[in-house]
Amino acid sequence: MKNKLFGIVLVAVMSVQLVGCSNAKKEPESSAIASSNASVLAAEDDSNEEDIKKKVEITPLVNEYLLPHEDSEEYLYVVDENGEYVGKYSYQEMDDIAEENGHPIPWYSNILAESEGIFFYKDSEYLDPDDHGDVVEHIWAIDMNTKEFTEVTSLERRYDLKNFEIYDGNIYITSSLGSLDDYHYAEDIFSLRADDFSFTESEASIGEVLEALENCRLIANKGWMYGENGTYSISRALDEYGFVVAFKAIDDWNSQILKIKSDGSTQVLADIDEPQLMFAGFDSKYALFHEYPTILDQYYKCIDLETGEIKVVSEDYISIVNYKDGKIYYRDYDEAPGSNEFTLYEYDCATGDEIALFTRDNIPGAGTYLEREYGLVGDNMFIEDVDGYVRKWYRLDEDGVVALDETGIEISTMKYGTVLCNYLSARCPRCDTLLRYNYDEYFQLSDEWSEYANVINADLKEKHETHMGAISMELNESDYEDCATHKEYSSSWQETQDYYVKNADVIEDYLAIDCSGVWYGGGAHGLPWKEQLVYDLTTGEELHFKDFFSGTDEDLKKIVAEKVKEDFESCDDSSKYFASDANGAYDAAYECVSIEDANVFFKEKALIYSFAPYEIGPYSSGYIEVEISYKEMFGTDKMSRK
Repeated sequence: MKNKLFGIVLVAVMSVQLVGCSNAKKEPESSAIASSNASVLAAEDDSNEEDIKKKVEITPLVNEYLLPHEDSEEYLYVVDENGEYVGKYSYQEMDDIAEENGHPIPWYSNILAESEGIFFYKDSEYLDPDDHGDVVEHIWAIDMNTKEFTEVTSLERRYDLKNFEIYDGNIYITSSLGSLDDYHYAEDIFSLRADDFSFTESEASIGEVLEALENCRLIANKGWMYGENGTYSISRALDEYGFVVAFKAIDDWNSQILKIKSDGSTQVLADIDEPQLMFAGFDSKYALFHEYPTILDQYYKCIDLETGEIKVVSEDYISIVNYKDGKIYYRDYDEAPGSNEFTLYEYDCATGDEIALFTRDNIPGAGTYLEREYGLVGDNMFIEDVDGYVRKWYRLDEDGVVALDETGIEISTMKYGTVLCNYLSARCPRCDTLLRYNYDEYFQLSDEWSEYANVINADLKEKHETHMGAISMELNESDYEDCATHKEYSSSWQETQDYYVKNADVIEDYLAIDCSGVWYGGGAHGLPWKEQLVYDLTTGEELHFKDFFSGTDEDLKKIVAEKVKEDFESCDDSSKYFASDANGAYDAAYECVSIEDANVFFKEKALIYSFAPYEIGPYSSGYIEVEISYKEMFGTDKMSRK
């Protein structure tokens, strides 16, 4: 295999967010429905089974899949088991339904599954708001067709959600409790009642397997990745494979890989000299795991689940996308930190054959839009790419890629012009490790939007060249005196600075360009920053906030500080601000605000005043922003210079 450069290995079974999927979507047959109903009926407190059957009707749920998504997007896109587009749902409408019912909104990372317009998501309730250590997980259901809202269940105190999937018309929820040496699994089934929007619970009939899993760590049948609907419940894995795979720590230095069958019998497949293994998944024949004696000496190995034979798949550090049907899917990025260029590979564990499935070149101006870039959804791989100035999802088929045109979203930076880029880098002269990197994008307006486009573009290019010229890539001898250390922790030793053109918009007679970036020089995190460049399309002039605001510094301070006070009063997060009360937040904002240094972002109907991390709140709060209408700020209904 080719040498892969520090992708993030997405296989951590200890922290995976597992969501439902199916290898083949099946409309539940009558026998399956009868079985599901029987499980539900067993939970009903009534001695007359025939009466219960007449009284309780179950509506089978259908397996559908969400494409990877973000909070900032307008729609959630759904495909079926064949990867065909099914429809889209408004994210804002879902938020509104949740809020109307007095419940938290479903953040993208908390959405678990979808079935014909019914969305399931989780929410964590901290039993002590000041101590985030004791939590209960609630699972909610929203029917986007009827606008109904209900709770499916809440996990018992301290239980962690491990898997949520729709299988055979029901919901299967796998949860766990305990530490490495005292670990327990539970699995419950929930069925949608036909007479109202509520769910009936029954236990999965896998008691012997759960007992065998005591103090073990269950391995997901497929590796985790962002936005993936990829893992099975224990019940489904037993139905389809006849077993599950787990590992167990024997002592501080050794562990075992186990195969646990449907009757609870356990087979030790291998003894491993590693207490914490990381798995990419398993299927009916193989399990893929990661072993690393040192950071520089890493191995992906494949274990035959019939014979226990282990072979090395790759001695390189590769970034796993997924493992499915004996094949590894992994990505190879361009080394440049700011680049979104990547290649998706498929590696066959049985034959050792490797093929490149898809390659996408770097697309300046689209980097922040292509952060998800791929997704194994059900049995289909999806790739995000750009067509003209529209970003959309493509299904990866044997004959190439098939566009899901209904998922198209305009990329404004490409609608109004072009984004160009440049970069600087410096490598260790001894071992060639990348130590310094600067990636810089700049916008160029298309002529059709202004007769002064050449004037605006010249200024934007000059800013770019000035910025690049101020950055030194010169290395000191101390930067590369310890090659072993910076090779082992290369990302921690790199000093990087990225500058992206995130958005461009034409508002009235003005061009507004949103730019953002991150500087990283080591430590836990980098330092972000962002700004907006504004130009008058009728003159070519660069404008600033003072060209629009006719008031005084005092006027601006009061307007913005009052908005911050209102935000504090309506905020549920007590740690968002440094201040302990609304007046304190007002005072902190008042001191930071000025006309000359206003970090303002003009939008179509209002502007956003933005406070950088550490100005009035901790780093964890990110940018604290308040929206102010043009009427409140300028006394007009639209963006207009004074």
